[in-house]
Amino acid sequence: MRISLSWGTLRLVFDEWRKSLNENDEVISELALLIVEDVNNWLTRFIVEVRKLNGDFYPPKSLYLLITGILRGISEQGNTNNFMSETNDRFLKVWKTLDAQMKLLTAKLG
Repeated sequence: MRISLSWGTLRLVFDEWRKSLNENDEVISELALLIVEDVNNWLTRFIVEVRKLNGDFYPPKSLYLLITGILRGISEQGNTNNFMSETNDRFLKVWKTLDAQMKLLTAKLG
């Protein structure tokens, strides 16, 4: 079974997280406007900090789907920063963070 989240849902999850940071005077640009450095900084932080509305962690597969869905959404808006490309070492920080967080969540959530 393939799960596909709408761009609106993915954007809402990211925007809720972004809004919480903006309240602490940490300003994050719109997803589609992020440059390489911003993607590495903010997306890695998002990977570690994102939670469901009830405060629980997303399961590892759901986290992966959130990230790949965000990539799909921003690429549809014209942003060509493919942070999920295994051959693009500019985004190694994103890859390593996602891998580590998924392993941690697998160990934590079973």
